[in-house]
Amino acid sequence: MLGQTSHWTINLHIRWITISFSLILTALTFTFLNPHGEQKVIPPSLAKPAFVSSETCKTCHSDRHQTWLTTSHAYALREPSLGSVLGRFDGEAIETPYFTALPYRREEAFFIKVKGKDSRPSGDHMISRVVGKTIGQSFLFTGTKGEWRILPISWNLEHDRWDLSHQVMADINGDLHSFPDNYDSREKIFNDGCGQCHATHYDVGYDDRNQTYASRFLEGSVACESCHGPGSVHVEWHRSKRGNGPGYKAPARLLHPARDLDAKGILASCGRCHYKHDWRYAIEDDPRVSFNEIAVSRNHDGLGFFADGRVSGLNYEGTTQSQSACFQGGMSCLSCHQMHGGKPRALKWEEDSDAQCAQCHTRLVTNPFPHSHHKEVRCVDCHMPKLMTGVLHFMRDHSLGSPEPELTERYGKENAPNACGVCHQKESATWAREWKEKWWGPAPKGLIQNVGLVMDLRKGTKVESVKLVQMAENRGNHLFFRLTAIQKMSLRHDSESRGSLRLLLSDPNEEVRQMGAAGIAENPHPEAAAILLKVLEDPCRTVRVEAAYALARCGWRGTTPAFERGYADALKMLERQRSFDEILERLVILADASGHLKEMINYLTLLSGRQTGIRTI
Repeated sequence: MLGQTSHWTINLHIRWITISFSLILTALTFTFLNPHGEQKVIPPSLAKPAFVSSETCKTCHSDRHQTWLTTSHAYALREPSLGSVLGRFDGEAIETPYFTALPYRREEAFFIKVKGKDSRPSGDHMISRVVGKTIGQSFLFTGTKGEWRILPISWNLEHDRWDLSHQVMADINGDLHSFPDNYDSREKIFNDGCGQCHATHYDVGYDDRNQTYASRFLEGSVACESCHGPGSVHVEWHRSKRGNGPGYKAPARLLHPARDLDAKGILASCGRCHYKHDWRYAIEDDPRVSFNEIAVSRNHDGLGFFADGRVSGLNYEGTTQSQSACFQGGMSCLSCHQMHGGKPRALKWEEDSDAQCAQCHTRLVTNPFPHSHHKEVRCVDCHMPKLMTGVLHFMRDHSLGSPEPELTERYGKENAPNACGVCHQKESATWAREWKEKWWGPAPKGLIQNVGLVMDLRKGTKVESVKLVQMAENRGNHLFFRLTAIQKMSLRHDSESRGSLRLLLSDPNEEVRQMGAAGIAENPHPEAAAILLKVLEDPCRTVRVEAAYALARCGWRGTTPAFERGYADALKMLERQRSFDEILERLVILADASGHLKEMINYLTLLSGRQTGIRTI
């Protein structure tokens, strides 16, 4: 009862705030009515922009809307219809070792009937959502608690066939062995980890008490306002014909990513869905807000990575691209991609065109042979090879680096594939390494050492802490290697590891500070308290929360304005977001440390009710 009382009290306060805010907006609206009742535009400084949908946007930007419809963003989470469903729903049975699937249609409704051959349940499922339209389509049905679950077969558009959904899911996350062959994809709830990257202004709508879903969103697509920001003030500004003079500023003037953001800002925006991380917050309405403000980095060794730091999956290429020399030199996602060009994969040129590289490397593109030593290859064949293989299609590597056959020779192509092996499949990695060294020189020693260290960690070989410290603190290393070392140091109790974690809290990279604080939380020690108190003022929200959590884990009890701010930041993790175990754990500890005991009991009740391992209590 105590947990329920607290929950309803919070809801009551939210309702009061909502009603008060509505009354204020209503008053402002009437303030700006002239005596004849004609409504004037509320100055942007007094109005919070709201979402208006792409249907409104296309009234003025029909050409932009049409080109957007050619991208996969437009079909991220559509309702089923005769126009949106492209799979073969002809009543022909699809036989697998584990079930028989029967895709069929009844008038304008689509169904997939599943008859289990093993212990999985049978069911006749009506499709409620369609995911994708350019590479493949997956299909969702709505469960008894409002959750969207993934049906076990998906339609492959490139190969015109049915695939097993769990193989498609493995292909997306980068590990073809991550799901067992008998995995039932209906166990996966789409609303939780997938929904907000497939819809605009998404709210998971999860009820902790009843464990039900009422997910809501503006559009089942990554629509105009996902990238340009909410458009209500912009629309009213132009309807009043106020022009594009000096006063035309945000929020009336919407974000134009290619013009307004540098490479880091573009990655920060695109990376909200195209960068490996764990959600802490719902995606912010403002597309300028970086993924590091709403999530904690997973740019470290684990599922979906090769040992050299490149992603092996289909959807998180920003993680790899961010560590490339090209990105460091100013290249951004939009150097090669555009949402309104009308080309497949939202590219500016054909995918094998050298024109994209000629933007910076004109001399090499004009006369490539002295550099490439190959007559019939394109730049991307060597620097963006199609290494990510799977059931959907081949994906280009976005590391934009040089082929390093020596890594393949030492550690195997499953851990470090190289571009040479894509074409020269009958030749050995040693053969490729010898030619590479003859033409371009040996692989960098530091890279070989870093990959070797990752391989030792994968194999469980004992690695000295001093080596991890060196890899983590070297700012010249790729972020993947630094974060991998930090993750491993968080499991160690020696003075070298603990001292390094404290030092890294002052690093200029917010992902390093995130994981440094998280590492101390996993390995709390009182010596960290002083520096953690300073990190409570960090400019990055997720760093502040991790620092407050780590401080409480180190024994802090009491409160300061900065600690209360960290607790307030943590509370916002519950807005439009499911309260995952990691979130509740932090709220339990932070509420307890700052004396919010009723709230602490509420969060603890929710957490313990899930019958999961409670690490921090």
